[in-house]
Amino acid sequence: MCSTRPLETADKYLRPLQVDSDCSRSVQGTLNRMKDEFEHQLYYDRLNIADMTGYNAGAWLADTPRSVKGQKTVLWPKDAMLTLLERLAKSPADNQDIR
Repeated sequence: MCSTRPLETADKYLRPLQVDSDCSRSVQGTLNRMKDEFEHQLYYDRLNIADMTGYNAGAWLADTPRSVKGQKTVLWPKDAMLTLLERLAKSPADNQDIR
């Protein structure tokens, strides 16, 4: 049985996306690489963009490993988010800095 706790925690702490002009070149490079990977998937798997939803595109990207500058191990976005949500659920008083 799947727990709803991560969803409840996400609902409590996550807010609408806010974008500002401060962005590192490393982050921009990762976003460009994700765009390229997504375009590659559309082209080579012959997917129709009209048949895709943001949810399945997001799930595919979350299941793709990412490298982090200065770290030797890869980061799996889905696992990182679940770890963050677990931490938030366990000690909510310590999470005033989460944006």
